[in-house]
Amino acid sequence: MKSIFGWLVVFLGATWIVKNNVITIPSNVQQTFQNGISQITTGLDSIVDSNWNFNQNASSNKDTAVGAKTPSESIVNDKNLSKIYYYSFADGTSDAVRSVFNQAIATYNATGIVQLKPGETKGWLNHITLGTYQKAMPAGKENVLELGVGGPEIMEQRGLVSRIANHASAKLNIYYGKSISQSVATHEIGHALGLDHSTSLRSIMYPLDRGQVTLSQADINGLKAIYGEANSES
Repeated sequence: MKSIFGWLVVFLGATWIVKNNVITIPSNVQQTFQNGISQITTGLDSIVDSNWNFNQNASSNKDTAVGAKTPSESIVNDKNLSKIYYYSFADGTSDAVRSVFNQAIATYNATGIVQLKPGETKGWLNHITLGTYQKAMPAGKENVLELGVGGPEIMEQRGLVSRIANHASAKLNIYYGKSISQSVATHEIGHALGLDHSTSLRSIMYPLDRGQVTLSQADINGLKAIYGEANSES
């Protein structure tokens, strides 16, 4: 932080000198100053975003305890959900979006805890609809972008015949091009499967996108809490 603000003072001072013609500086040097200020501004925006999330969520660089698990959405708690999911893409989903979702699906399939297969919605089978939407952040909130949404939708029938299914969804906000990434897709599918936000910086379910594409051990433990151990479909 001290280094960033120190360089900021230097660049702002140099810019004032150039602007007020105190001394004559070659145009290429002036451009270097402008580029440096732009980079510092971007860095400060990132710091503001990170501090906002830290203050709100008490973020941590490590899992807080051995055996820690990523929280689950309350709607899936104590639900006997099948490990098998079918997924399909909404009409108009671009190839680029399909690609990052497919990469995310491979990540979850590799755990052996859940199995995601292509297929349409069929009655009481688990299903995830993958797609996109467009939403601009309101004025004053441009530094915290909504890159996607996702979540479970539980159907349950009780009686002589008891049935349960999760008809979930995961969508990327393509108003912002940075949403079309494997990290965002993996995060939103995590929500669809029932994982909630985590305060751990290691977790794919950390609320701010950090470009992470792998599941932490706590994420895997969270999936096990919902679906049981790997390869133990009953």
